Amino acid sequence: MMNVVRITKVSIDLPINQGSGFVFSGSPPRVSQILESSLRETNMNLVGYFFCSLEVPNLVISNVVDTNRLHKILHANQHLLRKIILCDHPPAPNALHDCRYEHTLPVGLDLGISFTGFPAQIESVSPDSPFARKVHPSQMVEAVVVPGQPILNTHSPGFTGHRVREFLDLHSSVPKRLLIVKDQLVVYTSRDRNESAAFDSSDCCRVL
Repeated sequence: MMNVVRITKVSIDLPINQGSGFVFSGSPPRVSQILESSLRETNMNLVGYFFCSLEVPNLVISNVVDTNRLHKILHANQHLLRKIILCDHPPAPNALHDCRYEHTLPVGLDLGISFTGFPAQIESVSPDSPFARKVHPSQMVEAVVVPGQPILNTHSPGFTGHRVREFLDLHSSVPKRLLIVKDQLVVYTSRDRNESAAFDSSDCCRVL
């Protein structure tokens, strides 16, 4: 008989232009300390809870497996309305990719994003695109979700950049479309690790 694990999730609104009130440690990131007194006074002890996702306007960020990256993401978006989701069990990280970004797309044809390759990935982003500095070249496309349509994703036949572009254009008038992308996991040698930062919050996580 298969055991069913019940996961408790807690949603917390974070203050604008302030820290999150949480200290995270480990991989995947886990709450090790609560700094904000109002959070300590809640009925739940959140120490030991895992980061699940961060919701900002038109974007959900999840699958963050590195504590330093999570702190940078929280800081880079602290000027926005933010909601952090914590859970009492660790999320299952994707072994092939890193952070996952679920973007809600506006209605219209011109997103200012070009796609390429198989499987599909982002080739370039126009400087005047509404997604400039929100998505970036080399991010892998995981899925395109259009309400009322079958999901186009990595399991779909012929999941190319060209097909992603066609699918988005065909349903450009549909609201609440989702473009889900992932950072490619970069494996550093010891020499690379000393010479290059693994993450630049200005490139992929700041939402202007």
